[in-house]
Amino acid sequence: MALDEGCPTTYNGIMEHQITIDASGRLVIPKALRRRFHLSGGSSLILREEDDHLVLIPRHLLSLVHEKAGLLIFGGRLDEAFPDHRSLREERLDRLSML
Repeated sequence: MALDEGCPTTYNGIMEHQITIDASGRLVIPKALRRRFHLSGGSSLILREEDDHLVLIPRHLLSLVHEKAGLLIFGGRLDEAFPDHRSLREERLDRLSML
């Protein structure tokens, strides 16, 4: 089945878009996908070669956890506010101290 430029189709539950590479090697990601994945001019993408196809992954969606001074640091982007677990930790420590 041929894809129309920029018009998505679904194949085996996966949304597919046909895009064209211009003479300078650039490609345009459809606006709907740029909005969905929070991409704008200058956004960084990872290009992976997997078997016989290419995969583009927005860099901000990769798990960017690293260790610094004995702590795990998350350097990615959260979709919502990170919950404050300090009260849960205090309750747990109180329960443990009663053992």
